Amino acid sequence: MKYGIKLLLGTFIITSVTVNFASILARYVFQAPIHWAEDVITYLMMWSVFIGAAVVVYDERHLNMDLLYTIFPLKWKAALRIISSVGMVIVLCIVIPQSWEIASMIFTTDQRTAVSGFPLIVPHSALLVGFSLMAVAALYRVFTSIRDFRSARADPQRRAAGQPVESER
Repeated sequence: MKYGIKLLLGTFIITSVTVNFASILARYVFQAPIHWAEDVITYLMMWSVFIGAAVVVYDERHLNMDLLYTIFPLKWKAALRIISSVGMVIVLCIVIPQSWEIASMIFTTDQRTAVSGFPLIVPHSALLVGFSLMAVAALYRVFTSIRDFRSARADPQRRAAGQPVESER
């Protein structure tokens, strides 16, 4: 499934670059700009960012302040990952309903872009879907971190990087 999501993200980015190139070509070579190109590029990039953020949360590849984290024993590292993931779930549980409210309002009022007339629900739903996927990924990380805490497994960054597994201190 993760491969499919990454394939979708790659497709979005390649499509965005292709539309951008076509827009440049149309504007400067044929003197006929593609008016909807900027909206499509923006929408594709928004969807890429928010779906990509969920993949980053799932893989635990987001930015960390790990200066002190690296010196902790494995159990402490797992405990810190639990706290971090729970904090992320709490924040997302606050943000998701707000995003739903905005998306619902935009859908109900049928708001559209000024130039191309595209519905604004498309970019706003990217936030809702992305935040929701991030919450699911963070919940998954809570459970895997609890499992790691119980068994004092090595932290996932070291496993993913192919570094040797530490013994418990």
